[in-house]
Amino acid sequence: LDALEAYLRDARDTVGYEIPLAIDHIGHIPLEDCVRLARRLEKYNLAWMEDPLPWPMADQYLRLAQAVPGVPLATGEDIYLKEGFQPLLDARAVSVIHPDVLTAGGILETHKIGDLAEDCGVQMNIHMAESPIAALAAVHVAAATRNFMALEIHSVDVPWWEDLVKGLPKPLIDHGFIKVPDAPGLGI
Repeated sequence: LDALEAYLRDARDTVGYEIPLAIDHIGHIPLEDCVRLARRLEKYNLAWMEDPLPWPMADQYLRLAQAVPGVPLATGEDIYLKEGFQPLLDARAVSVIHPDVLTAGGILETHKIGDLAEDCGVQMNIHMAESPIAALAAVHVAAATRNFMALEIHSVDVPWWEDLVKGLPKPLIDHGFIKVPDAPGLGI
């Protein structure tokens, strides 16, 4: 816990408090350790804490959320279909859902998941660690989803990533934003 707190403290000191800071995929650790960790990290004003517990354990997510209400919880990159999100949303156990268009069931299903989350007052981010094709699918879902906040991209440091498809503006990601294409299909 000391090492994790020191790591987050260093990150927060580097980016300051004007930039949102989230914890990506904690891994699955026991609920009691999640509570201890979240309590120690709460002072760093996290945007969310992702996947501290296995997503099917909605009851444990709820217990964690109630134990440390100042740390928003997120999960969802491994959940398939909106029905998979339903128990977490019904329990009011998460503040952020994080589906991946390719694992959640596609563009329409991810949009339905966003609408379901909006009905529950929950923010939607989109996980995306795939190709530029998947990125553009996620961009279109994001543009059509009112409670969308952020698109996670893992390829910003891969110099040839944008070259996998034709028809994209260069750079695809410009100052943290991706322009929604208006060409047919995904726009590529």
